[in-house]
Formats: sequence, structure tokens, C-alpha cells
Amino acid sequence: MRKYDPFRRLLGVIVLLWALACSAGALAHEQAVPARQDSFCTAAATPGETVAQALADSSRWDCQTRRHSIAPEVIMLRWQLDPDLPLPHYYFTQRNVFAGLTLHAVDANGTIRSRHYDFADMQPSWLESTVMAHLPEITRDTVLVVAEFDQLTHPRSIAHNFLAEDDPGDTREGRDALIPLAILCGLLMMPLVFDVAFYWVLRKTFLIWHGVQVVALLLTMTLFSGLSRLVWDLPAHVVSTMNTLLTGISVACVLLFARSIIEQDALHPWLRRALVWVAAWSAALSVLHAAFPFVLREHQMDLYYVGFMPCLLLIPAVLVDALRRGSRAARYQVVAWMPLVITGMVRQVSMFSPLLAPTDALWMFYIACVFEVTATAVGVADRFMIIKRERDLARAQRSALQQLATHDPLTGLLNRRAIDEQFCDLHRSGYETFALIDLDRFKAINDTCGHQAGDAVLQTCAEVLRSDPDALAIRLGGEEFLLLLRGPDAPARAEKLRQAIALRVAREVAGLDRVVTASMGMVTFPHAVMPNAVFADIYVRADKLLYEAKATGRNRTVSETLRAFRRRDGKERRASAA
Repeated sequence: MRKYDPFRRLLGVIVLLWALACSAGALAHEQAVPARQDSFCTAAATPGETVAQALADSSRWDCQTRRHSIAPEVIMLRWQLDPDLPLPHYYFTQRNVFAGLTLHAVDANGTIRSRHYDFADMQPSWLESTVMAHLPEITRDTVLVVAEFDQLTHPRSIAHNFLAEDDPGDTREGRDALIPLAILCGLLMMPLVFDVAFYWVLRKTFLIWHGVQVVALLLTMTLFSGLSRLVWDLPAHVVSTMNTLLTGISVACVLLFARSIIEQDALHPWLRRALVWVAAWSAALSVLHAAFPFVLREHQMDLYYVGFMPCLLLIPAVLVDALRRGSRAARYQVVAWMPLVITGMVRQVSMFSPLLAPTDALWMFYIACVFEVTATAVGVADRFMIIKRERDLARAQRSALQQLATHDPLTGLLNRRAIDEQFCDLHRSGYETFALIDLDRFKAINDTCGHQAGDAVLQTCAEVLRSDPDALAIRLGGEEFLLLLRGPDAPARAEKLRQAIALRVAREVAGLDRVVTASMGMVTFPHAVMPNAVFADIYVRADKLLYEAKATGRNRTVSETLRAFRRRDGKERRASAA
């Protein structure tokens, strides 16, 4: 039976939804295009040539070609106005850089009125990726409108332009058309919130790259469309520069995100290094293109598009290699990046194919951005859960190791190391009674009854000692235990616990041939008397008392309360305990 693969289903659903959304977006875009359809033609001109000279030579005007070269220094576009249509007042073109634009209104009697604009003078329109300029005065005698471009940098400015009475996007219908795009931008905000929340917990760099990418895509969608005018009305040249830079930032963040999120052993080292270099190249390419638009004007746009080909080729190579190596993160990124890669390919093909007009495929790009961010956010959440599980496991292992380091494995009591680390704090919190307990003749139990019985005796003794809620029981080693107690009746409670050992062992440990008793040396050292008590000093005094209890017959307690303290010098051992 074929194994169910949720990723394949997710991929199919996303591709289907993306196709449907692109179709709906394209339909909405077509409805937003103005109904006015004046026929226009193009002609190449030379610097200094007048409009009258260009219009006089009808053979040079091309009214059929869909693709136009931008090689000439000057390019003219001519519209034959339809007398049955309302008079146009605005000229609209794509937001691509040019050195100058002169608009001419030509009357039937040969009168020509002109207006000149630099690119910085163009006004952003409410239509996506479009700028507009006021036409010279248009009258009923006007038969032609000519747009004269100087040093045009993109052929889309020729293929996508029109005349209109008003801004077609500056209507209720035009504003309503922005609602779906505003919803898409809103969807982009949620993954950004997730990135911030996840980074607060994980501190992983892939969350930074994804967050920056989301911000860049959100700004790109806002600036490309008319949404930006709802927030700020930036000049056209600023918006164009920002869009170019944001494109490079977005691509660079995608590549760096891939490098960070794909598991360390799931990508070839060469490809991992290539992601960094290509990301740097993408950012540098956008900076150079925005800063020097006229250096290689005729070929610069072609070079700019070709410059992104390494990105479009590297991403599939990274995904294939990561999937081949079993990367879980790469499976989500296949879903996330497929629409963007397809959109990039559409742009590239339309730019160089002689059969197609150049297009930005903006609605494909908008929806691909939302799919990319959403699917990537799901992948980030999945990675978050994996890292959380790994971290929880590491913490559990660290806790287990700490438990082994500070607890006795046989009895579960604290060991000497644990008390050494916190002895002073315990003393300050009221643990002022130090009782050292040693089982009497324990070696004989191991020799006659076996080590299993001896272990059972030690475990039972530990259960007795830990039964007091205001006492800390410690196994110091072998059959020696320590009790730290607090409370005014601490010495009496310690004595009760010592006596209870014999009763519990006799009742719970089978197979013993003798009564197991315990001796205890106990020191009470009030914090007011000894504010800086040291474990080793107190242990020496309690050990002295314990040996006195052993020497005087065992199964008893010898205790003292310190009224003053003087640290002893030299070795003090009692031969009577031998």
C-alpha cells in the first residue's frame, strides 16, 4: 500500500490555490485597465530631432510590434485620439527610470503644445507600478498625443502605457480593488509576529532572515501597488529605488534563510557556501542597478534579469540536494518557493521571448509571496517544535546528569557535593543542627548476610531519615549519613530518627541475624554564634562526637551546642574509636 504523504498533498493544494488566485488577480487587473483604447505607434528618433520632423516621416512609425527596443537615445510614442471618446488629461506609464519625458499635444492645424518631465517629477498613481503626468492642454482640435522618452531603461514603459481622463485607480472601484491586496499584506503580518515570538525563545538566525524577508516583501507589495499612497505619498524615483533594493534584499534573505534552516548534515558544503556568495551578489546587483541606471542603459535591464539567474538555478539545486539527504526543512521550502520560482521564470521568459510582451506578473508575485511566507512559517513552526523537543531532551539529560552528580544512586539522598555547594545558604535559612550518623558494625552485615541485604539496610535507613519534612538527609559514603535539621526541637527529632532506624530495619529487611543500630554525633551551631560556618569545621566536630559515641558503647548519641567557636589546628583523631 502506498504510504500517505501529507507534504505531497500540501504541495498540490497550494499549487492549485496559487493558480486560482493568480487567475482571479489577473482578472481583477484586467478589469482595472482603463477602457480607453487609443491606437498608438512607436518610432525611434535622434537627439535634437523635433516632433514635427518625426511625424512628417510616416514610414518610421511602427504600429504592430509588441516588443520594442530601447536602444535609441530617443523613443517617441504616438496616439491617434478618437474624437468619440472624452478628452484625456493624463499620461500613464510603468514606473521605470528614464532621463526625461516630453509630452506633446498636436492639433489638426499643426499647433504643438509641450510639457517636459524628469523622472523625479512623475506622480505615483493608484494603479500598481504606474506613474502619471499631466498632458499639455488637450482640445477638440487635438488629433495626436506624442510621448518623447529620453534614455528609456525598460521596454515595459513602451508596452504598458495609456491615456486617461483621470487616474483609473482613484475611484471607489479602484480603491475596492486594493482590498484583496490589503488582505494579502495583512496575512504577511502574522508570520512576522510568529518570527518575533519564536526568536524570543530560540535565538536562531533563520528567524531573523525570515523576518527581514517578510518585511521586504510586505514593503515591495505595498510600494508596487497603490496601497503605499494610503500611508505615504513618496516620489516616483524614491519608490523605484526602494523597489529595486527591496528585491535584492528579499532574494538575499531567501538564500540566507535556506542556509540557516536546512539541517547541517543535509546540504553539501559547497552549496551552503554558494548560498552566501549568491546572496551577497543579489544584494550588490540591486544596489548597482539602482545607483547607476544609465551606465549600460541599452543592456542594463537584460543584465539585471540575467544577474538573478544564479538565484533561480541555485534554489532548485539546494532543494534537490537537501531532499536527497533527507532534509525535513527542505520539504516545506519546496512548497514555499515553487510559486516564487515559477513567477521569476515567467518574468525572465517574458523579458527575452520575442513572442511575449515584458511583464512583471505582479499578481503572480503578490500571491507567491503570501504562499512563500505562509508555507515557510509552517516550516519554521515545525522546526521550532523539533528544536523544542531536542532542547527538552537535552534539559532532561542535563537534569539526569545533575541528579547523578548531586544524589546518591542507591538511596536517592543528596551527596557530599550537593551539601558543599549550598551549606552556607542552608545554615542562614535555619538549618542549625548537624547530626552525623553511622550504622554500627555494618561491615559484618555485608559479610554474613550479603551485599544485597546491606543495600536494603542502607535504603531503609535513608527512608527513615528523609521522613522529617524539616530535615535534609545526606549520604556521605558507605554507612555514614548526615542530617541537617532546623527548628527548636531539632536535636530531639534527630534522636527519634536515629532510634527509628533499628525498628524500621528489623521490620522491613528480612534475613538479618542481628539488630542494626546507629550511633550519632550531633552539633548545634546557631547562626548568630557562627555566621560564617564552614562545612569542614562542623564536620570535624560532629565526627569527634560520633567517635565518642562509638567508643562509649555504640547505639547512642553524643551532642553539643556551640556557644563560641575556635577553629582547631592539626589533626585530631581519637584512638578510642579504633
